[in-house]
Amino acid sequence: MVGTIGSLASIGGIVVALLTIQPWLVPLLFLAGLPLLIGVVRAGQAMFGFHLRMTTVARARGYLYRLLTAKDPAKEVRAFGLAAYFTTRHTVLYDQHMAELRKTTRKRFRIAVMSTVGLSLALGGGLAGLLAWRCPDAWRSPRPRLRLRRCSYSASGS
Repeated sequence: MVGTIGSLASIGGIVVALLTIQPWLVPLLFLAGLPLLIGVVRAGQAMFGFHLRMTTVARARGYLYRLLTAKDPAKEVRAFGLAAYFTTRHTVLYDQHMAELRKTTRKRFRIAVMSTVGLSLALGGGLAGLLAWRCPDAWRSPRPRLRLRRCSYSASGS
C-alpha cells in the first residue's frame, strides 16, 4: 500500500513537471506506456488463472499434508497402512502444481519481454519522431549527425 501511494505520488510529480515544461508530452508518454500496461494486466490475468486452476489441487495437497502430519489423523493412517498411498498422492499433486507453475512462469516471462520490447519501440519511435520534427535538417546529410544548436527547442515549446 505504501509503495503504491509512493508510486502514484511520483507519477503525479512527473506529470505536473511535464505539464509545465511541455504539456503535449503527457499524452505521448501515456501512449508509450500502453504496451507495458497491457503486459502487466495480461501477466496478472495469467497468475489469476493459475491460482484458479490450482485451487482444487492446493486444497487436496493441504488436506493430504494435514493427514500425514497432524497427530490425530496419523494414528488412523498408520493403523490402515495408508501412508505410502497418501505420500504418493501428495507427490503427484505437487508435481502437477509445479508443472503448471512452470508453464505460467514461462507465459509471464514472454508477456514481460514483449511488453518491454513494445515500450522500448514506442519510446524510441516517439523520440525519433520528436527529433525528426524538431531537427529536420539533422537527417538530410549523407552522414547524419545531430547538432542540438541547429535544432529549434525551448522550454516553452516554440
